[in-house]
Amino acid sequence: MNFRMIVLLLVFMTVVVGCTNEKDESKRLNAGAEKVVKLRDVESYFKKSLEDELGKDFSDIAKFWEVFKVFSKEEVGDEGREVESGLLYECGFSDLTGFSLGKERFYVNFVRQFSVYEDNGEYSHMEQLISHFVFEPTDEISKLEHDALWYFFDEGGDLEDYFTEVENHESFKVALKNKPIQYEIYQTEI
Repeated sequence: MNFRMIVLLLVFMTVVVGCTNEKDESKRLNAGAEKVVKLRDVESYFKKSLEDELGKDFSDIAKFWEVFKVFSKEEVGDEGREVESGLLYECGFSDLTGFSLGKERFYVNFVRQFSVYEDNGEYSHMEQLISHFVFEPTDEISKLEHDALWYFFDEGGDLEDYFTEVENHESFKVALKNKPIQYEIYQTEI
C-alpha cells in the first residue's frame, strides 16, 4: 500500500467511526428523553415500577416514597387530550378502612391527580392514582391530625421543595417508624 491509500483508508475509517459515534450518541440522548405514560396505564405502570424496585412488598414507606417521587416526574398523556398533574400527601383518621370494626385507623395517602381536558380546552374529568396506607393507632400516631399538602405542576414552584415539605411533616416521619397494617394502590375517576 502506498502512502495515499493509507491516508484515504484512515480518513474513511475516521468518517465511519464518527458516524457510528453520532448514531450511538443520538440513541443515548433519545433514550434519556421522557416517555409519555398513557393515563389508562398509570396504575399498572406505577405498580410495575414498584415491583421492579421493591419486589412484591410495598409496605416500606421510605422505599415506596422514593419510587413515588420518581413516578411523580413521569409525563402522563391521554391520546390527544391535555393532562395536568397534581400531587397530594394526605393523612388523618378514618373508620372507613375496611379493618376498623368501629375503631379509627390512621392513614397516609400518596396521590397523583390528573385533570383531563378535551382538544378544545374544555374540562373532561379527573382521575387519581391513590396509594393508601393504614396504620394501627399508637400513642404517637394518636397525637397526629388530619393534613393535606398539595402540589400542582401548572402552578410552578419547586417540586423538590414539595418533597422536602412532605418528608419534614410530622405524620410522614411517624409513618416511617411504623409498618402499615394494610395498603392498596388503585386508580379511580372522581
